[in-house]
Amino acid sequence: MRIDSHRFIFFLASIAALTSLSIDMSLPSVPMIENHFGIPSGRGGLTMSLFLAGYALTPLIGGPLSDRLGRRPVLLNSLALFALSSLACCLAPSFRMLLLFRLLQGCAAGVSTTLPIAIVSDVFEGSGARQRMSEIATINGIMPLVVPAFGTMVISVGGWRVLFGAQAI
Repeated sequence: MRIDSHRFIFFLASIAALTSLSIDMSLPSVPMIENHFGIPSGRGGLTMSLFLAGYALTPLIGGPLSDRLGRRPVLLNSLALFALSSLACCLAPSFRMLLLFRLLQGCAAGVSTTLPIAIVSDVFEGSGARQRMSEIATINGIMPLVVPAFGTMVISVGGWRVLFGAQAI
């Protein structure tokens, strides 16, 4: 994939949109999760809180780590952790395990979503960099509008577990 192609920018924007995918896509599943695990109403929101806790902490580690080890290995490892933790959410045997896996998913997303901007800064300069960053920001801005409907579609087909399986993919 050429770095000056639209596919490359769409790829980076897709990575930057993992947070929206993880949060906005999962919102419709919260009542189903509460019902499945037999927990009180409102407790399912902890899945969002722990995701955001992991997401908030790891950019502080991921940025310097990618400066030291390189963008590619850190990005690939964080994407692999995201996929594995999403799959683990899909298979979670208890609500506590689901919370743990959502925390890991948030940690992975926190590292992954910060790297596209760093990659654009590494590869492009001046107006080219500004244009690519605005394209990524535009796609990132559209995602919260589209993803909840997609999440609802996935849930209607297969339930909340399938939703996390789709996130793994």
